[in-house]
Amino acid sequence: MPAWHALQERFAQKVGIALNPMQLVRLNANTLPETAAFFHRECGLGSSVEEVLDDAYQILLSEYRDNVLARSGAVELARRLSGDGVKLAVASSSPVDFLQAGLERAGIFDLFDVVASAEGEGRTKSDPQFSASVAFRLGANPANSWCVDDSAYALGAMAQAGFMTLGIYDSDNAGTKEDLREAADSFINGFEELDYECFVRGWKRESVAIR
Repeated sequence: MPAWHALQERFAQKVGIALNPMQLVRLNANTLPETAAFFHRECGLGSSVEEVLDDAYQILLSEYRDNVLARSGAVELARRLSGDGVKLAVASSSPVDFLQAGLERAGIFDLFDVVASAEGEGRTKSDPQFSASVAFRLGANPANSWCVDDSAYALGAMAQAGFMTLGIYDSDNAGTKEDLREAADSFINGFEELDYECFVRGWKRESVAIR
């Protein structure tokens, strides 16, 4: 998420604007093509949507490959879940190339059974069918699976698809703590707060989709 926020700020500075709160909320839910279209059509960046999209793609791919770090506790949690036989998926608005680059940088790409991009499926994370399609690919029952996300809008869609949901705070641009608590079944400030036994064994979940 910080890489996307940095890209948005970089593009906004290029056209000499300050993004307002409503625009930030909108951009948070956008796919990369939607973000490129916003900055070209509504802010006047670049000579075409395609030019802005190509620029954004190269900037973000480099960030995911070389700079993006997993948040504290995420790598350890993924390894523990995988070691306990839990099926894992990443379900994101980002292109699969970005997701693979970031997961490989963290050394955990091989732990995930499914790496899914809403953009690649012609959907958005606000569409409950995207989460449902990830569960189908995992061979998992949403009612017995957890989705973990830092965006309130995505948690709402995941809940509509029948998942149990865990909100984790990242920034107010993605969702305030109050928004996340309201949208999710459970809430944590960071993975260090997660009760592993309760999460996996006590609640008897069979799979986890981590954004």
